[in-house]
Amino acid sequence: MRYVSVAGRGTLVHDRARMEELYTPSLDIWFEQGLDTPDIALLRVTPAECEFWEPKHGKIVIAAGMLKALVTKETPDDTMRHERITC
Repeated sequence: MRYVSVAGRGTLVHDRARMEELYTPSLDIWFEQGLDTPDIALLRVTPAECEFWEPKHGKIVIAAGMLKALVTKETPDDTMRHERITC
């Protein structure tokens, strides 16, 4: 129930040792040849701005509010907390 957005400048990194540290077999779904896949690279992002949204209330309070809204036909309080961080 959280959403994060990171905006910034990206650069491709061809660092085999770092890729070996980060690579896991589950990535074989996208990279059939593993680390030998042509043009495989890492993406380094230098963030410029980050934002996130998350509910102001916990799951139980949200669920209770939705149940109440079903009975009363009122709009539930689904207010989100939003923050922006400039790096």
